[in-house]
Amino acid sequence: MPSTIPSAVLTISFLPKGTMGDLTDGDVNQDKIISVGTQDSATLVDAAAVYYKVN
Repeated sequence: MPSTIPSAVLTISFLPKGTMGDLTDGDVNQDKIISVGTQDSATLVDAAAVYYKVN
Protein backbone atom coordinates (compact mmCIF):
# COMPACT_ATOMS: atom_id res chain seq x y z
CA MET A 1 0.00 0.00 0.00
CA PRO A 2 1.99 3.00 -1.20
CA SER A 3 1.48 6.46 0.22
CA THR A 4 0.67 9.30 -2.16
CA ILE A 5 2.05 11.94 0.23
CA PRO A 6 5.84 12.47 0.04
CA SER A 7 7.58 11.80 3.37
CA ALA A 8 4.35 10.53 4.89
CA VAL A 9 4.10 7.45 7.02
CA LEU A 10 1.61 4.76 6.05
CA THR A 11 -0.20 3.81 9.23
CA ILE A 12 -2.66 1.01 9.88
CA SER A 13 -4.77 1.51 12.98
CA PHE A 14 -7.10 -0.98 14.62
CA LEU A 15 -9.88 0.58 16.69
CA PRO A 16 -11.93 -1.91 18.72
CA LYS A 17 -15.65 -1.38 19.11
CA GLY A 18 -16.39 1.21 21.73
CA THR A 19 -13.56 3.47 20.56
CA MET A 20 -13.47 6.16 17.89
CA GLY A 21 -9.94 7.60 18.14
CA ASP A 22 -10.07 10.98 16.37
CA LEU A 23 -12.88 9.84 14.05
CA THR A 24 -15.83 12.20 13.98
CA ASP A 25 -18.06 9.85 11.99
CA GLY A 26 -18.50 6.10 11.92
CA ASP A 27 -20.01 3.25 13.88
CA VAL A 28 -18.74 3.10 17.46
CA ASN A 29 -20.33 -0.36 17.86
CA GLN A 30 -18.03 -2.08 15.33
CA ASP A 31 -14.33 -2.96 15.14
CA LYS A 32 -12.58 -0.66 12.66
CA ILE A 33 -9.40 -0.76 10.54
CA ILE A 34 -7.93 2.44 9.13
CA SER A 35 -5.11 2.60 6.59
CA VAL A 36 -3.87 6.10 5.87
CA GLY A 37 -0.75 7.86 4.61
CA THR A 38 -0.47 11.01 6.70
CA GLN A 39 1.78 13.41 8.51
CA ASP A 40 -1.01 14.19 10.98
CA SER A 41 -2.93 11.99 13.40
CA ALA A 42 -3.24 8.45 12.07
CA THR A 43 -6.90 8.29 13.01
CA LEU A 44 -7.91 11.76 11.83
CA VAL A 45 -9.42 10.54 8.56
CA ASP A 46 -12.67 10.70 6.61
CA ALA A 47 -15.27 8.04 7.28
CA ALA A 48 -14.68 6.75 3.72
CA ALA A 49 -11.19 5.58 4.79
CA VAL A 50 -12.56 3.35 7.58
CA TYR A 51 -13.03 -0.37 7.03
CA TYR A 52 -15.27 -2.44 9.28
CA LYS A 53 -14.81 -6.04 10.36
CA VAL A 54 -17.36 -8.34 8.74
CA ASN A 55 -18.55 -11.32 10.79
